[in-house]
Amino acid sequence: MGNLQVLVKDMKSAQLALAPLQATAEAATRRWRTAERALRAAEGRQRVAVEAAAVAQAQRDAQQAMINDVAVGAYIDGANALSWISAMSSTDPADLLTRSATLDVIATQQGAQLDLLGALRAEADATTAAATKATAQVVASNSDATDARATAVAAMTKQQTVVHDLITRQAQVRAGMRNVLSSVHGQQLNALLRQLADALKTLDLTVNDVNAGMAAVGNLLPVASAKQGLKALAIAKTQLGQPYSWGGGDANGPTIGTINPEGSKAGLTTRGWDCSGLVLYAWAKEGFTLDHYTGFQWFEGRPVARDQLRPGDLVFFATDPKDPATIHHVGIYAGNGTMIDALHTGAKVRYDAVFTTQYAGAIRP
Repeated sequence: MGNLQVLVKDMKSAQLALAPLQATAEAATRRWRTAERALRAAEGRQRVAVEAAAVAQAQRDAQQAMINDVAVGAYIDGANALSWISAMSSTDPADLLTRSATLDVIATQQGAQLDLLGALRAEADATTAAATKATAQVVASNSDATDARATAVAAMTKQQTVVHDLITRQAQVRAGMRNVLSSVHGQQLNALLRQLADALKTLDLTVNDVNAGMAAVGNLLPVASAKQGLKALAIAKTQLGQPYSWGGGDANGPTIGTINPEGSKAGLTTRGWDCSGLVLYAWAKEGFTLDHYTGFQWFEGRPVARDQLRPGDLVFFATDPKDPATIHHVGIYAGNGTMIDALHTGAKVRYDAVFTTQYAGAIRP
């Protein structure tokens, strides 16, 4: 009886803890989505500003080069300068006026070229400043998006931790209640069974509520197109045959890994991929930022039903497929029930079957 009462108490505490976590996850995910849109817009402005700055700088440099060429030519052709001086000493008034007018035209043209250079320099400075400002906005927007994503993922991870703890407690209570039930009879047994059924039903409802809330949060996220999924898959295909390295891989490519939980040091001398590293690399090329941890990646997209899977989706595997807290592997769906993944130390990046007994579900970044 005591174990059952503790379970009921635990569930009430869990429900109190889950409500603010759900609210935090929803708010952070909305902020994440807004920040991602702002980031995309800032990146667009940055591209335009950088291109404009490059054009202005090229025009400025070309004008400067032309003026430099004129100056060098005048320096080299010193004899011409003497001939102009000689011309200016002419005693013929008409000839003098003509040659003076010619000098005025040349001086005016040189002045105009210098004025143009000044204007081009100012434009180049302005466009460069705009590009710098746009880059700063990208950095700020990226920081906002990263912070919001981290907050959302942390809240959802805590939700799953609470649920995982409840499921563990459920198993413990089930095991303990067997001994209790064998020692009671009659009305006491019926009452105890009703309490147990009610407690377990409440637990199931709590878990279902959390899963529904998690799905609602996932639906707030921006979702990749089918074309982006195919591109992510194509990027993963370029890594087929590369070695597995626990902790290996980032958005830039394969890396040296680290010691795995079993104590293997192979990763310390192997440049390659682990499962989540390969996934984040493939999707980074399409502008999607994922964490280097399968438990977090589970939250970084919209849930996808098995019959709705398409190339590029992330497919997950768990010790207990009904408990996301036990997820330990991820791959990139390749179609026809297959995936590309980095499975374990000693393996290469390869194709594997998706729908095994440990298949836990899928998300679309």
